[in-house]
Amino acid sequence: MAFNLLPALPLDGGRLLCGLLSLRIRPQRALTIGVWLGRLLGGGLLLIALIGAIRGQFNLTLALAGGYLILSGHREMRQADGAALRSLIDRQRELASERALPLEWLAASRDATVRDVILKLRPRRAHMVAVFDGHMDLVGWASERALLAALLDDGGRPVGELVGELPATPPAPPGSAPHAAPA
Repeated sequence: MAFNLLPALPLDGGRLLCGLLSLRIRPQRALTIGVWLGRLLGGGLLLIALIGAIRGQFNLTLALAGGYLILSGHREMRQADGAALRSLIDRQRELASERALPLEWLAASRDATVRDVILKLRPRRAHMVAVFDGHMDLVGWASERALLAALLDDGGRPVGELVGELPATPPAPPGSAPHAAPA
């Protein structure tokens, strides 16, 4: 039972660690740390099992636990990506049910891939992405809906391809009155 409290994913201690780390760093980074700790622990268990086998005292439980920890990291990452995608797909339903979501702006280079930008999106928030060229000049905006459509089509596509001509004014936040462009 104490084994399950070790701070390595997919163990409960790893989930606790990721939750605590997510308060200070991005959830995706916290997950990566938890997965690597799980792989390190798994490698350590396999090493102990191998040393035991060399000494004539092979422990199958250590070997199986080590293999499980190493192999389950990939599954944890896939599940997290799936959760982020589900959250993005469900955003319209979330907005309808909550009536309001915080709006968060992200800045992305024109060459950033759609996949890279989507990994920066956070749950329970609506997002707009300001797209800049190499000189930090604004070239346009991309909405979550455009990002999702592009991800389903080809996640490796540059986000700069999603923006059209730059409107005179940025899109107004939901619920606000449109404003005129400065003359």
